[in-house]
Amino acid sequence: MRHLGKRQADLVKELGWAKGRANKFYHGQHPYRREIVNELSTWLGIPPYELLMPPEEAIMLRRLRDAAMDVAGLSGR
Repeated sequence: MRHLGKRQADLVKELGWAKGRANKFYHGQHPYRREIVNELSTWLGIPPYELLMPPEEAIMLRRLRDAAMDVAGLSGR
């Protein structure tokens, strides 16, 4: 979340989560549930599947997608 400009404290404040719950998700210690993945991805402004991969891989995939859109002349749409 850090690379998206979000902190654990933001998760507590903006989504109203308990500190313990936020801590477990922040450190990857809570089981995945679809509704929670969707809530977090909406809050972070990313597709849900990016939460299920390492952050570095998600960033590379996003850059690749953006580059492909640029090559296709579809960027900025």
